Amino acid sequence: MPVHRSKHSYWSLSGDLLETSPRTVRFAGRGVAVTSEAADRWRVAAQPWAKPSVVGEAVFHVQRSVALYRRDSATGPLLHASGVLGRDGRAVLFTGSVSAGKTTLLTEAVVTYGAVPLTNDRAWLRIDADVTVQSWPSYASFCEGTLITYPVLRGAAERFESERDNPLRTTAHPEPLRYAFDKDTKRIYPMSWFTDATNTRFVPSATLGTLVLSRLEVARGASELRELDLTHDVDRRMLVDVLQDESFDSHEPSFLPWHGLPMPVLCWPPEKVADALRDAGVRVVVLRADPTELSVLADLL
Repeated sequence: MPVHRSKHSYWSLSGDLLETSPRTVRFAGRGVAVTSEAADRWRVAAQPWAKPSVVGEAVFHVQRSVALYRRDSATGPLLHASGVLGRDGRAVLFTGSVSAGKTTLLTEAVVTYGAVPLTNDRAWLRIDADVTVQSWPSYASFCEGTLITYPVLRGAAERFESERDNPLRTTAHPEPLRYAFDKDTKRIYPMSWFTDATNTRFVPSATLGTLVLSRLEVARGASELRELDLTHDVDRRMLVDVLQDESFDSHEPSFLPWHGLPMPVLCWPPEKVADALRDAGVRVVVLRADPTELSVLADLL
């Protein structure tokens, strides 16, 4: 059965259903089996030959996967987004499709502008009078071109490859870094790799101040930064379309239900989210820029 699907071959996991009661699934090639002992209790068993780093990674994957399906969807949607704290202490989220530049924008904000990281791939919006962003843990996935662009990350990437006994290292990238910004040249690291390299720590939550509808394009030319007026139908429709595409509440393409849990009930359709953002006074902007020229971030942070 499929466990997790990704364009990164290492993270496309499959499993075997060994038992239905209690439900037990063995992760193929990991030396790990996971048993559901109760709704809130899971047991991970490892073969004697399994590497501790791989077992730890499997535990992390189980936690993320189960939490995803057990989250309280009534409080708000889960978005495909990275995010940091702006100068006013409120969250600035960068949402967009796969390869839209979310990680690059997070990295530029942290490394160049000294922003505090909030989340790197998914963001849980908790909607009330204000909109609170809850960080959602993930692994760190970087295009090699991004690593080359930032000396602090390039050095950390090269050191990570030389640390063969690193207890968090589960994959190797022996080939030299290439200046490319596509899914085929991405490298995956534990999230602590990024925070150690940049001497930062993720904050768990923050009030949402700005939502950026992002798209980075190599050799694009001049940047575009435009604030949307959510009282206008065309601008509101643009936001609704992005929320529809980048919300994980109506579909989950990566974390598949190997554990037998049902998907959370859809409580926040995109039109309702757009109205909540408008009512909370969240600034929504469209950003189009070249990944090598991101000075426009100064106006967002």
